[in-house]
Amino acid sequence: MRQGMIRRLVRGPGDDDSAFSAERARSRAARAFVLLVMPTTILLVTFLTVASWLAEPDQVPAPLWMANLAFWVLQFVLATLVLRGVDAVRVTGAFLVLATVVEFVALFSSPEPVSSSASILFFIVIGSYFLTPWFTAAFTVVVSIGISLAAYAIDDWGEHFLIPSTAFITLITGVGCAIIMASVRRTEQRLERVARAQRDALVRVEQVGASRDRLIANVSHELRTPLTATIGSIETMMRDDVQMSDEQRDELMRIARDGGLRLLSLVEDLLTIGSTRPDSLKLEPEPERLGRIAVDAIAGIDAGHGRAVRVVAVEEPLVRVDRLRMLQVVTNLVVNAIRHGGGDVLVRIDEDHDRAVLQVIDDGPGVPAQHVDELFLPFARFSTRSDSTGLGLAICRTLVEAHGGTIRYTRSADGHTVFECQLPIERAEARRTAEASFPPAT
Repeated sequence: MRQGMIRRLVRGPGDDDSAFSAERARSRAARAFVLLVMPTTILLVTFLTVASWLAEPDQVPAPLWMANLAFWVLQFVLATLVLRGVDAVRVTGAFLVLATVVEFVALFSSPEPVSSSASILFFIVIGSYFLTPWFTAAFTVVVSIGISLAAYAIDDWGEHFLIPSTAFITLITGVGCAIIMASVRRTEQRLERVARAQRDALVRVEQVGASRDRLIANVSHELRTPLTATIGSIETMMRDDVQMSDEQRDELMRIARDGGLRLLSLVEDLLTIGSTRPDSLKLEPEPERLGRIAVDAIAGIDAGHGRAVRVVAVEEPLVRVDRLRMLQVVTNLVVNAIRHGGGDVLVRIDEDHDRAVLQVIDDGPGVPAQHVDELFLPFARFSTRSDSTGLGLAICRTLVEAHGGTIRYTRSADGHTVFECQLPIERAEARRTAEASFPPAT
């Protein structure tokens, strides 16, 4: 129980062991130093000071008592800051700098300056882990110069202690620690990059596994439903003990046919989504007028129920695309708008700087905000219609991105549902070359 309490104290709120982090490791070390190491050290020093005073009262000058008091005040203030959530590394760095200053004063008040000079070295060495290498080196130089200058101001020190050697050792130690910690921090950065790459790879593997499981579950569900209806209808018609009218038999045959057509549609979409992977997709791009592709795509599409599908070409951008693939994109978007939208369907063609823009607009209710990010994933279905496999938009995204374009879903200011594709416009020289074959529409 005690070890668990210490571990929670050192780790701090919101800390975890998910991956290597130099910042997190330094923060833990800082909390341990401020909350555990320094209180123990100050308590020991105070005990030794009291013991020395009891043994020889004249050998413990007042500045040493003041130094002990200063350390306790510093400890209380900075430990409180750490416990309240202030950055432990910065607190520890400030603690060590201030402690060095206090010990510097004690150095010239102590009858045994060796212990004070050792404390200064200790604070500088520990501080190099929490301070930047440049700050450590600069602070070390300042302390060394301070010791050297103070030595010449106190004549009787020459009889007790060789101050120049203290300054020299402090300088060499601090600068050496700064150089070592600079190398350590470069190593930490490399380790952190490796840990981050491993963590990202693990996330991708988990996402692939989740996608695979979701795909298997969705395919199984999509196949099972029409298969069950088809097999059930056929078995019913094959039973000798069931008497049925011609209308009933026709109805069962219709159910079986619809189930078969749904299976065929699903298999075709699965083959399409499999063939549009980046490593297997083969495009045959040619210069094409995007407006003409849209007109050809909607030919023969019956929206039904008095609805219409219209193409409006504000501009006639020339794009370099695989005609059959782009016909598939426009057809899928229009069919999606007919199935899930409302009112007439408008296919709008325009230009935006160097991008050709194709928008499919309808009056449908749109997609709930919480599902927008999933809209272009395979088997993303947010309606109860039985004639949708949930693969059409995923196919559209793959094909559009394969052409160097983007596709997105938005809601217009007037409440319309908009699927927008943007494709690169063919270069100016290619447009001039193709102008004779593709004159602008009038």
